[in-house]
This record gives sequence, structure tokens and C-alpha cells, in this order.
Amino acid sequence: MSTAVYEKSKESISIAFDRSDAELIEKEIVSIINLFATTIPNIFPDSVRFVGVREPVYKAMSSIQIKKELITALDILNSCRNFSEVKLAFQKLFLQTTVEGYIDFDYQDSELLSVEDAASELNCSRQSIYNYIKKGMEYKKSNNVRKVAKSTIDLWKDPGTAFELQWMVQEDKKRRQGTREKYKAVQDEINIFELDYGDTFENLYGDLSNDEIDSLNEAVDVYDWHELIEEKKELLKHIKRSK
Repeated sequence: MSTAVYEKSKESISIAFDRSDAELIEKEIVSIINLFATTIPNIFPDSVRFVGVREPVYKAMSSIQIKKELITALDILNSCRNFSEVKLAFQKLFLQTTVEGYIDFDYQDSELLSVEDAASELNCSRQSIYNYIKKGMEYKKSNNVRKVAKSTIDLWKDPGTAFELQWMVQEDKKRRQGTREKYKAVQDEINIFELDYGDTFENLYGDLSNDEIDSLNEAVDVYDWHELIEEKKELLKHIKRSK
């Protein structure tokens, strides 16, 4: 990325957030996402042929935190020469700023490792790699054979990043599903919460304020549970509209 493009992008982001202009903020977010998609193959031609952003639906955003995330991602794209780090920053930013859509990476053959080579890189067994794939390790099929990107292996070596990758892959998988498949997946997660806590969200926490929920030991679970219920409502609306 040229210095001029980098500086102009930072300036445009600051103007959008200073004005608290929702449309302008979304325009800048879309611009940065597209900048990543077009720049990555140019910076890392040995790793990836093409990056495609598919069916994105962007969130309405105006928080200072998102501004910081945009600037941080832009800094990484501008200064980093490590494909793994740039790719991770791109995926995280995309998931933070969208409610729908996914990213396709068309890797070079040289970027993809066999299960055996991936196991060697991580100093583990082939079975461990298959277990990691089940948990959310990204893989591609080449001639009907599972292969893992070198960038994924590099990131997987750090336990904290490996956990992030698992979450991102699961989210990506959910986003590629049809509406009814998403509804079923969300309902399954709600069912697990109901089994774990022995009742419905409404009966247990429906009358509590956010401050009261914050004081609970299980506050994180409660908020996650509530988000699933809201997502289920939106999916139901979508299903009804499509009938």
C-alpha cells in the first residue's frame, strides 16, 4: 500500500467518526474491507491468488472502539509483511463489522500443507490434526484431500490465537448456511443453555436489568444466551418474510 493511500484512508476514517455520520462510517468500513481484499494478493502473491468478500451485510457502527480497530487493522496491512498476521487482522475486522457474509481465500498450491506436513509443523500426530479440523482448524480440499494453509499452522502454534481461529471458523461456517440451517443451529445452542441452567432464559433472567446481570457469576453466559435469542427472533422474521 502506498503512503498516500494509507494516510488518506486514516484521514477519511477520522473524519467519518468525528462527524458521527453513520453512512460515512459504513462507507469507510466497506472501503477498508475492500482494501484488504485487493491488497492481500498483491502483497502475498506466493500465498494467495485471490480474496473474495461474499454477501457482506455491515453493522451500524459509531463507537470509538471500532475506529481504533479500523486504524489498527490498517496499520497492520500497511506495515506487516507476515501473511498470517494480516489475514488474521482482516478476518477479525470483517467479523467485527458485519452481521452476514464471509471471506473466500483462494490459496496458492504452495501455501497448502498435507495433513502429514501440518502434523510435522505442529509436532503432533495426524490424528491430532484431524481433531483440530473438527474443532475449527481451517482447511481446504484439493483433489478431495484435506489440506491446511501454512498461515493457519503459524497462528495455531499460539494457544490463544488457536482459540480465536476456532471461533472464527465456526462463525464462518454458520454464515455460509441457509437461514433455516442457521435457525436450527441457534436453537440447538439455546437448548444447551436451557439444559445447563434448567429453565428458559425468560423465566430465569427475563426481569433482570443489565446491572443486575453484570453482578452474576454467569453474566457472560447470560449475555451470550440473550444474543442467541435475539438472533433467533431475527431469523424467524426472515423466514416469515421469505414465505
